[in-house]
Amino acid sequence: MKACENSRVKHFIVLAVLLIACGKANDLPAMKVEADGLAKNYQVRFDELSRRADAIMQRGNAIGVTNPEAVQASRTFAAAKGKLEQLKTQAKNAPAEIAAIKERMPMQQYYDTTKRSLEDGYTQVNGDFDAVESWITLAEAKPQQVTRREVPAPDQPPAPPPPGNPGAMGAGGTAPPPSH
Repeated sequence: MKACENSRVKHFIVLAVLLIACGKANDLPAMKVEADGLAKNYQVRFDELSRRADAIMQRGNAIGVTNPEAVQASRTFAAAKGKLEQLKTQAKNAPAEIAAIKERMPMQQYYDTTKRSLEDGYTQVNGDFDAVESWITLAEAKPQQVTRREVPAPDQPPAPPPPGNPGAMGAGGTAPPPSH
């Protein structure tokens, strides 16, 4: 009984594969429509990311912070913006590439590769923009460092000068001898 069931399952699988292979011979037009829809969907999503990038750029420029963290955030943003431009070009060129495909297998390969590339790229750019926006939010919340030395309030003692300053206290904690 078990051998008979296994044989039936094998025959069913072979029959299903043959039906699927034969039945898909004429679905190239439907595959092209699906691939074209995928590209158009991502064009809209990439346009939204472009608007988001513009807003990030405005916020970043408004802060005007120049420190190592700002440099890293700027690099991350520039790389994500460059990747976004590549993805936009890929989505824009997709309809012409789809139209040029004449067989089912190359169409399936193109669809799978393009879908993976657009999805992964979108996720990467979106994540990088999230990171940059997080950095900007933190930078906006921090008071800006003042580069000049501030005068202490009257009720606070003056801050000691940094070590190594010629006017600083000597090693024994006494003032240097007066020069004549």
